[in-house]
Amino acid sequence: MRQLQQELTDTRKKVSMLEASLEVTAHHHTNSENETQDSERRSHQAANPVRVKSSTSANADLPAKVESTSSVLLHLSAETQRFLKELFMKELQKKSDTLEEEKKQLEEEVVHLRHHLEMNAVEHSPVEQYKRETEERARRDVVENLKELSQVMRYKQETEKQARQDIAERLEEISQFVQAQAVSQEILLREYKSASVSQVEHKVKGLEPELKSSNEKELEKYRQLYLAELENRMSLESQLNL
Repeated sequence: MRQLQQELTDTRKKVSMLEASLEVTAHHHTNSENETQDSERRSHQAANPVRVKSSTSANADLPAKVESTSSVLLHLSAETQRFLKELFMKELQKKSDTLEEEKKQLEEEVVHLRHHLEMNAVEHSPVEQYKRETEERARRDVVENLKELSQVMRYKQETEKQARQDIAERLEEISQFVQAQAVSQEILLREYKSASVSQVEHKVKGLEPELKSSNEKELEKYRQLYLAELENRMSLESQLNL
């Protein structure tokens, strides 16, 4: 009887270990989802281009900057798509291998536990009923654990499918945004080219009065300096003639 109780205690410990393994599997799956979402957010943030502000002031470097920005945006879109696809496939393969390995280990534990229960079954009639009840409980626990594992695997597959759909949607949004930015850059470049000549002429006309006023002030300044110098020389000559 004491030996039977010890075996029952060992059986319960193994069942608890199986439940803990299932919890760890579910926790790893949750971490996988969080890591995929973080990568997606970082990639999406890294892919968010700098908006080019409109400027009405004359800037000789603006056409080159606009064309360079458009090229960078298109290149960034392709690089982002490639990076996200590679990252997703690596993470997916890694998590899938881990879950498959854990599933295999759990199945081996179940087989070992069943074999252990069968090999160590108590044959004495006074405890035969207790033995059957213990085995039945152990079988039910194993079945429940396998059901939970099946649910985890099904949830993993659904989550991976949803993740692929989300990534495809994000890539489509990025592509549309880049195309819209490219169109905006082309419109801005055309507007700049058509308006740059008239803007420069207008600004030159606006600067002419200022330039004229500045020249007059400079001339007046030098005239006053010349008169002061002339007055000093005349005063000095008068003193020398005395």
